[in-house]
Amino acid sequence: MAGRPLSHAPPTLVIDRQITGADAPALCVRAQVLLLVGGGDLLVCDVSRLPRAHLGSVDALARLQLAARRGGCTLLLRGVPAHLGWLLELCGLDRVFEAG
Repeated sequence: MAGRPLSHAPPTLVIDRQITGADAPALCVRAQVLLLVGGGDLLVCDVSRLPRAHLGSVDALARLQLAARRGGCTLLLRGVPAHLGWLLELCGLDRVFEAG
């Protein structure tokens, strides 16, 4: 249909293994690449397959969130498992992340 904008899903970064703060730089690079390829200012981070959450996971996600904001991007957490949600809340970071 002429004149109708094409819609596309925002790029998604899937986290399907245990992560720590040491993984943050590599995650940020992956996020930058996804945003360059996918365009836009929204990045979805699918954490539904995160095996278990610990403070290292929270550290890595907080660093990813900070990098996204500094780059003018919104980071949206998708599929937040209960164990991660509780830990984010306990650390006072539940309001820092958008969930969807």
